[in-house]
Order: sequence, then C-alpha cells, then structure tokens
Amino acid sequence: MNPLSGPYRGYTMVPHGRGWFVSPLLASWRQPTTDSDSIVFGQDGMSAPQPLGFTFPFTDGESSSVWVNKDGYACFGSTPYFALGLPPAIRFLSGAPCIAPFWSAFDQCNCGTVRIDHDPVGNSWASITWSNVRESGTNYLSTFQTVIHADGMIDVAFFSCHANSHAALSGWSAGFGAMPPGPTDLSELDTIVRITLPDRNSMLLESSDAPRLGTTIQMETSHMPEIVKFVFTAIGMTKYDPGIDLTGLGVTGCNQLASYETGMMSLVRARAAYLNLIIPLNATLVGTHAYLQSVGFDRTANPAGILLSNGFELRVDF
Repeated sequence: MNPLSGPYRGYTMVPHGRGWFVSPLLASWRQPTTDSDSIVFGQDGMSAPQPLGFTFPFTDGESSSVWVNKDGYACFGSTPYFALGLPPAIRFLSGAPCIAPFWSAFDQCNCGTVRIDHDPVGNSWASITWSNVRESGTNYLSTFQTVIHADGMIDVAFFSCHANSHAALSGWSAGFGAMPPGPTDLSELDTIVRITLPDRNSMLLESSDAPRLGTTIQMETSHMPEIVKFVFTAIGMTKYDPGIDLTGLGVTGCNQLASYETGMMSLVRARAAYLNLIIPLNATLVGTHAYLQSVGFDRTANPAGILLSNGFELRVDF
C-alpha cells in the first residue's frame, strides 16, 4: 500500500443487517488527549482487555472490551484469539472478530505510542490511535486510528501510513473461519459506498467415532458464533433430502435435514458443543440409521433467531 496523502482519509462502516455500508469517512480525526491511556503490550504484542465504556454490538456477538495489538488491529469477544507464526491474512480470518485499521508489522519498543480515548460526555465512542509507529526493519512511521461507536458503527482514519516491506490489511473480519473477501481498492472509498454481505460458515456437526455396538460416540458441533451458548441436537429416523426449506418460518436460507423424534441439549464451551451417544450392545440395532442435525440460538442470525448445522447420518455396525 502506498503512503496516503492529505491530512487524513479513511472510511466509515455502518451496520446493515448482517453486513455493512462502507462509505467515505464521515467523522473527523480525534486527536488523542493528554490524559488518554497509553496501552501496554505483552511480549506477544497483545494488550490486556481495554474497557470501551459501553457494549459494542457486532454481527456474531457483543463486547464491552477490546484487545489491542501493536500491529494495528483490535479484537472483540471473550478472548483475543491469535495464532503467532501464521501469516496475518490467516490470523485476520481465523482469529477473533476484529477491526484492522492498518494491520502490518510494527516495532514494539522505542517507537511511537498507542492510546485509547473515551467519549468524555456520553460514553458513546472509544478511539484507538497508533501514533508514529515504526514499520519493523525500516524507518517508516505510520499514524492511524479507529473509532468504535456504541451504536455499532466503526470509523477508520489514516493520517500517514507506510507498509513498504510488509503486507497491510484494513477492514473488519468476523473471524473464526471467515471467508477471504478478495482485494479492495481503498482509494475507491473516497467517492463510492460499498455494501458488504453476510459472511458466516454454517455450524458444523461431525464425529470421528465409529457407531459400533456397545460403544459411546461423541458428536461435536462447532463453527457457531460466540453469541451461541447452547446447542440442541435433534435425532430422528428420517432423512430429508434435499431438505425442507424453513425460510417461511423465519429461518432464512436453512433447510431441515432430519426428522425429530428425540434430542439433547449441550452447553457451548470454547465455541464447541459435545454430545455423547451411547449405543447399546443389542444386535437388533445393527444396520439401523439415525439422522442428526444441530440447532443453535442466535437472535441476530435471522427473524427466527435460529441456526442449523449440516445433517449427519449414523449407521450402527458391529
């Protein structure tokens, strides 16, 4: 990315359904105040959670704190998941939900400051400003900021940015396996508005265990957004292929793939839910088929507030 000219420029992200309106910057640069908090980073470059002063809503959850990284991004949610050693683009898509005003590689010591400021009147916004941070291995300095609003809006402003020896990323990632969006020419955001679409992988129901007589198999449901706290796994004897479209019930874009004769509830821990199924030692069960599908509850997902996984077929064997 070439250095950005002018006093500052950038873009504003306004929530729209499960996506965003991305427009030319609608806000002014917020100069850090003398009493703003200077952020301290750990050896891994991540800060402790920084209170926002409000609860920030985003597509897959909400957060009252933000974890700031020296490399120009900030994470939301209950944990700032990040994988050291992986390329930034993979960490951007696979880590926690985050806003990256200018994710590159910056020195941690003896270079610039990173500060967080808060709305002194109504706790309606918090700004994070990276000031004169030095690109690793060079003498190039960058200054940029992001402003997080209590209503879900995000501003990204560039004062002077350089990524001469490293890649740079800018934008929002829903994290946890988000799909690569492809490149975008940020200079176009000076004159046009972009609309982003929802990006969410379906919940995944799977098992690595073989369903044999006298054994217990573990079913795992994963890939759910952080807002999902418990999962119901329906178990039936009938498979629906290609499925029953539930859009008319408000479960937009989802199909029921299995009948429901019974089921079990599981709590979500570390973004996964587990269900243990005991297969009795009964020879009459050999060859029996069962069909499973998990249901998650996310009020932001669709009018019904329901997410469905893939269907999973079990066939009992010796």
